[in-house]
Amino acid sequence: MSQGSQSPGVRTLQEAINLCYSDRVTPDITIDGIFGEKTETALRKVQAEAGAGVDGVYGPETRQRMLWPLRHENGSLANYCTSGV
Repeated sequence: MSQGSQSPGVRTLQEAINLCYSDRVTPDITIDGIFGEKTETALRKVQAEAGAGVDGVYGPETRQRMLWPLRHENGSLANYCTSGV
């Protein structure tokens, strides 16, 4: 996924960035499923912190290296994060 993408996957990425990184690398971004300039900027900061290649594109390396919020059985997001999914 990259700037211009629109999907539920972008929304999931935005949720993960807000829940797992907003206190360290970026202020909260809007969760709207649209991969815009603010999402790209936030993702670049996440990539740098996670030790992934910094290109602003969400791909396999970024997915593996970044932190993700865990989900409860009912599908709601937990208040803690873990590496890789």
